[in-house]
Amino acid sequence: MVKEVLLYYFGVAKKFKRYTLPPVFLAPVASISIDYISPLIVAEIINRVSSDSRPSLSSLVPLILASFLVPIIGMTLWRIMYWFINHGDGMGMNQVAEDTFKDLMGRSHDFHISNFAGSLVAKTNRFISAYEPLYDTFVIEVMGNIISLIFATVVLIKISFPVGVVFLALFFAYIFIIFKLTRKRFKLNSRRAEQESLQTGQLADSLTNAI
Repeated sequence: MVKEVLLYYFGVAKKFKRYTLPPVFLAPVASISIDYISPLIVAEIINRVSSDSRPSLSSLVPLILASFLVPIIGMTLWRIMYWFINHGDGMGMNQVAEDTFKDLMGRSHDFHISNFAGSLVAKTNRFISAYEPLYDTFVIEVMGNIISLIFATVVLIKISFPVGVVFLALFFAYIFIIFKLTRKRFKLNSRRAEQESLQTGQLADSLTNAI
């Protein structure tokens, strides 16, 4: 069931790739620029200034300019990325809502009799609203943070191989733990959503019958 839902969301995102694809590439570039390249530039400036051979001001000017421009470029890319995300989320959720409505309208009379109307509404709202956090998490957490960590690992390995290997081992351990916890949380959230949908449906139907 989970695989089918993820594949469906992926298909929806592909329909609006003009808006959903750019953030996939902008997120890691922006994250690397702000979190890694900018500190590396500042560290290089400090190393040159604190070295025995005093560098000339002309040799530091490009680095100083880069230390200001790189974060600005990174933040600009974040803003552009969120513009695409906001538009893509809206279009994607609208498409999910249309598809869900068509599916419900195509169901048999027995299906609607056997299911609480309020429960169907609650489940539908959850299904529609789940698209946004799922896509945003993929772009920001997976593409942004994980690729940034891979970049940091490569830099560390070039600077100090043992430190880079240790960092790489911690990175894989982090991914493994997050994967396990996410699966458990997903199961708990699924059970919770099912109970909340049932409760909401019963309450809505009870109020409707009372009126």
